[in-house]
Amino acid sequence: MEEGLRELLRFDNVIGYTISKIKYKKGVAYYLEKPTIIVFVKKKLPKEIIPREELIPPVIKIGDVEYITDVVEIAQPSAIPLTQTRPAHQIARHRPIPSGVSGAAKTSSACTVGAFAVGPGGERYIITCSHCLARIEFSCETGAAVGNRYLQPSPFDGGTDSDAVGIVSWAYDLMRSDVEMDLGLVMLNPEVEISPKIFGAEIPITGVRELTFDDIGRTILVKSGRSTGITYAKPLGLGTSVKVYYGACGTALVSNAILTEKFIERGDSGSAVVTLGGDLIGIAFATTDKFSFVMPIAKFLPRFNLQPLLYRQSGPWGFQLRA
Repeated sequence: MEEGLRELLRFDNVIGYTISKIKYKKGVAYYLEKPTIIVFVKKKLPKEIIPREELIPPVIKIGDVEYITDVVEIAQPSAIPLTQTRPAHQIARHRPIPSGVSGAAKTSSACTVGAFAVGPGGERYIITCSHCLARIEFSCETGAAVGNRYLQPSPFDGGTDSDAVGIVSWAYDLMRSDVEMDLGLVMLNPEVEISPKIFGAEIPITGVRELTFDDIGRTILVKSGRSTGITYAKPLGLGTSVKVYYGACGTALVSNAILTEKFIERGDSGSAVVTLGGDLIGIAFATTDKFSFVMPIAKFLPRFNLQPLLYRQSGPWGFQLRA
């Protein structure tokens, strides 16, 4: 399926696509029984002025499945981390550190502390966005982010060396034309205490799961972000490929993302996205005028031999390790 749909992305007006069961009519989402492909474009144009080879057909057949298509105009998705909006409690210094408060690398500006994981040697990590681990607004430094100090709160929010809680141990290089994942890892200092729950919503992170087609339009997702605090959204599409603007790093194609209703703004990048029941779904990384985008996390963890740090009410540390 991926190869067939990628042909759509060679057209300059096409920004991306997602697999869904939604079709929009005059901006209203209608849920269908049949699968759909939503194609995102910079501008919806009259059919008569579009070259025939660039017209999106009403139905795309992939294998034995026919997908009804829809074309939706959106603004350029962006993953720039800085914003001026910042609730005071979200940008304060927090110890233990929960998911959902201000945190970014020393050379970045302002993002959000994401999810927590543990490695095979017992080392603990923050999982966040790669673009939160080095400056991308004026120069693209993510390829050299390893070794950067990670501050909580973010440097833009007053964080200094005394607020360093770990160092960047891995970051995806955003200079590539195809970005497999906008994710990175921060190894926490041994003495730093954490609390694997969503700040403000007080939702404990108790599991990890992948979304399925049945979740589209039904499951409620929640995040706590440095810029907008607690917000909610429903997933609208899976297997999303989208061209994302990364400042000085340029525009790159990010694949296999989750499309959601819009629920993040600049500075919320890195936020852990969970269900109301506390299942960790992914990390919010980009947004546009109508939608937001989340990197799924279930397949990321085993790739790096990581286990999630999950919350429990009892015990001296307030959490336990659970697969």
